[in-house]
Amino acid sequence: MFVIGNELLKLVLIDSLILLIAIIISSIYISKKSIGKEKIALYIYMIVTFSIYNIYVKPVQDYLLPIPRTYIFYQKIVAGLSIYDFFSIGLCGMLLIRYFILKRDKGIFKQSNVIMWIWRRDVYILVLSFGGFYLYMLTGNPTDYMIQLRTLRGVITGFICVYITMLILKKYDKEQDIRRLLSILFFLNFMNVLSQVISSFFLQSISWQRGGHSVVLLDQSESYMSLFLLPLIIAKNKIISKWMVFTAYVIILLQVYNYVKMLYLNAALLLILLVIIGLMGGRISRRIRNLSMLIGIAVFIFALFFINSSKGDKMSRVGQNNSLMVAFQNNPVNIIFGIGDGGLIIRQTMSEDGGERRVVDSENEKYSQYQAEYQVPYLGTLKTSGILGMVFIVYYLVLLLKLTCRVQQKYGWYYCAALGLFLIVVSVGRLMIIAEPQIPTFLCEAYIIYALLLRVELLRLPNAVA
Repeated sequence: MFVIGNELLKLVLIDSLILLIAIIISSIYISKKSIGKEKIALYIYMIVTFSIYNIYVKPVQDYLLPIPRTYIFYQKIVAGLSIYDFFSIGLCGMLLIRYFILKRDKGIFKQSNVIMWIWRRDVYILVLSFGGFYLYMLTGNPTDYMIQLRTLRGVITGFICVYITMLILKKYDKEQDIRRLLSILFFLNFMNVLSQVISSFFLQSISWQRGGHSVVLLDQSESYMSLFLLPLIIAKNKIISKWMVFTAYVIILLQVYNYVKMLYLNAALLLILLVIIGLMGGRISRRIRNLSMLIGIAVFIFALFFINSSKGDKMSRVGQNNSLMVAFQNNPVNIIFGIGDGGLIIRQTMSEDGGERRVVDSENEKYSQYQAEYQVPYLGTLKTSGILGMVFIVYYLVLLLKLTCRVQQKYGWYYCAALGLFLIVVSVGRLMIIAEPQIPTFLCEAYIIYALLLRVELLRLPNAVA
């Protein structure tokens, strides 16, 4: 059992004080700016997003220490369930009662939008994952059923996020309300990031090293939100104030400094995607089109070289690919259905990099020979749900691509860029149903920002009805 020493305790207390100040300031802002039941929802959002599930503080992450920043996720109550687990189960039950017994919010799940598409896609992929896991287990292969069952936490979190997203998109139909909600969300994100940056200066001795320096943002999941701030820099919507754009710049630059390699790769893919859409629609000049294509390809190649230049990254991907191929060769039927989240593959040798692993996991005897992780970008679904899972990924990717083209033709390049970036990121794999609870929260928030900004544009049209 890991014991917190005096030095670590001192650093935790400093970080806790910084977090407390950020929460107090944010709570005051919410109380002044929000109205009605909106307050409760925003307080809950603040607590969940200010907390960190995957923290870049080595002893805390390695031993799952329940410090204030991680308390709701790491503090176990009963049967391995955390405070967050009990809260999310209770909230999910309330929403189900609200929908099926009280008969409220009827029709919200009939809305056809990107979030509903991704939710359905991830449900299909999850079902395949359980089927593949069962087949893999029947043939005597090493499995961990707790890891597989942990995905049910993702089902609950994903359902809550989708439900609340649908409610917001249904309720907020006036520019004044939209402006108020977006300003609160941006302020909370800014305070969250600011508290992490300030704490990182005190935690440098125990923080992760990335790109040759200590990280400045402590939350690994935060990178999913920062990716969706990119289009705000080029936005021309009057509802976006200068301080919002400044916030977007700051968070993105911090993520670049934090060595988020996928940021470069996704940005390059976005440039290439926009050029392809331009070629299909013929809406941009040849000079801009050619220049963007060259920049996109150059950044893409640089990103690939940048990622591959890390020996650890390269060895990790090669080793994991080899281990997965061995599992498929020994169980050909699992090529179709995958081996599930809880299906284990041979752990890489000591000469290879095992990926980002907690010490508590490495100390488990089972994991001295096997691992459940398959950290290969854009191919994670191949391990969990096989070829059929990848078919769902590609199918919904095509649907999103068609929608992105239509958005560009009707509403312009900003909304096309925002939706295109969403398309690229969700193509990584199952993100709406994942054990890490903050990722679906950030995904839904990003889509809410995009959808409400587009709604403001529509409200300003001459024939629009507020």
